[in-house]
Amino acid sequence: MAQALTYAQPPRSYRRWFWSALVIAAVLGVSYWLAVPRYRTFRAHQIRRGEIRQQFTTQLQIARQSLDSGQVEDAAVALLRGEFPVRIEANLFRGGEIADFYRQISAVRNRVERDGTKLQEALNAAQRARRAREDEEDRKRGVHDEIDHVIIDTADRERTLDALSNRAAEALRAGNSKAALGICEQILTVDPMHQFGDSFWTNAPSAR
Repeated sequence: MAQALTYAQPPRSYRRWFWSALVIAAVLGVSYWLAVPRYRTFRAHQIRRGEIRQQFTTQLQIARQSLDSGQVEDAAVALLRGEFPVRIEANLFRGGEIADFYRQISAVRNRVERDGTKLQEALNAAQRARRAREDEEDRKRGVHDEIDHVIIDTADRERTLDALSNRAAEALRAGNSKAALGICEQILTVDPMHQFGDSFWTNAPSAR
């Protein structure tokens, strides 16, 4: 009668190696699964930072050139377009780089305010001269108009700015940065020297 064959049990060290390899493979798999989204996020942020830096440099250059040619409104709009993404996506940058952005913004804004003040004074003088001519013509025709046109114009302008500022803040809170930027540009067409303070930028979701 033939004797049944028997097989030796595998060494314990082999079994330990097998389970160790299996655990290592599982750990590597989980690590990869967790790391890929993080890498994609890191890469997306890296690309976005590059885009913002490029836009910032380009728009501030446009702002300076506009000031050199006396186009204060165009300079104010270009400055806003450079500042806007830096403000609402400040979380993508280190503190030192943000401080450098703000330093450059402040330097250009000072020029906008200085040149804008001179331009506004000239416009006010022209407006007063026009009003004086109109009043003189009315006097000659026997028309007496006691309305203070300057006060009315200023009040209308302030109401318009307040309404636009509120709409821009609402758009920013809703995460609609494109609409917010468009409204901010409208504000600058009314008042090129308008400043969007820190309280305005805190409406951005990334700032909360």
